[in-house]
Amino acid sequence: DMRKEKFDFCLNEYQRQVQVRPTDAGLRAKLGDLLYSVQNFDAAAREYQRASVDPSMKRRCRKFMALCLYNTGKYQLAASQFEQAIEGGTAGNREVREIMYYLAVTLEELGEFARAEEALRKIFDADMSYKDVQERLDRVMQAKQEQGGAKPQGSGAGENT
Repeated sequence: DMRKEKFDFCLNEYQRQVQVRPTDAGLRAKLGDLLYSVQNFDAAAREYQRASVDPSMKRRCRKFMALCLYNTGKYQLAASQFEQAIEGGTAGNREVREIMYYLAVTLEELGEFARAEEALRKIFDADMSYKDVQERLDRVMQAKQEQGGAKPQGSGAGENT
C-alpha cells in the first residue's frame, strides 16, 4: 500500500510539473522512468520521445523508447529507435555497446540475422566477454546459414568461441 501511495504521489507530481514546464526534457525523462518502472510502456515511450529532443538526453531516451516499443512487440520500430540511439557512437562506449546488444536481440527477433550479426561483431570486437555475445553471435550465424543468407565459412564461427 505504501509503495502504491508513493508511486501515485510521484506520478501526480511529475505530471503536474510537466504541465507547468512542458519543454523540460529532464522532467519528461523522469516521468518516463516512472511509467517504465510499472511497465506502462506506451505512456513511457511518449515521454521518452518528447525528452529525446534534448541532445544531452537523446541517446538514453531513444534507448528507453526502443525498449518500450520492444516490450510491446513493435520490433521494427524498436530497431529503428535503437539505431537512432547508436548514431555517432562506437562499441567502445559502454552505453552504445548495450544499445547495440539490444538492437541485435531485436534484429534476431525479426529474423534479420545478417544485421544482427553485424551488430554482434562490433560488440565482440570491442568486448568479447560482453554478456552472451559469443554464444549469440554463433547462434545468429547458424540461423543466417540455415536461412540461406550466408556462404559457408571455414572457421568463422569457430573463431568466436
